[in-house]
Amino acid sequence: MERVFVNQLRKGQNFEGFFLAKEKTVSKTKTGNPYLSLHLADRTGEIEGRVWDKAADFGSLFEKDDIIKVQGEVDEFQGTLQLRILRLRKAAAAEINVTDFLPKTARDLD
Repeated sequence: MERVFVNQLRKGQNFEGFFLAKEKTVSKTKTGNPYLSLHLADRTGEIEGRVWDKAADFGSLFEKDDIIKVQGEVDEFQGTLQLRILRLRKAAAAEINVTDFLPKTARDLD
């Protein structure tokens, strides 16, 4: 599976990528089952993600503001893309390039 950035994600796509976990919240579905709600980002943008299965297990693997490796599927909810996260783990320092998570401009810096 090829690594992707937020701006490359398309509905129905399977993906694997590294993202900054800007927000992390454990909530409950209408039936009372826990799920993990994430706000993820990289240099190209931001996207919401959800972990529906094993939310407590996955939630203990990382903290807010950690960079995590995520695998899953791109869904759409109320007209907005959203990630259905199937696997995740905290990224190792050797796996990431910090510039992948810093804002970038198309303009000439001079």
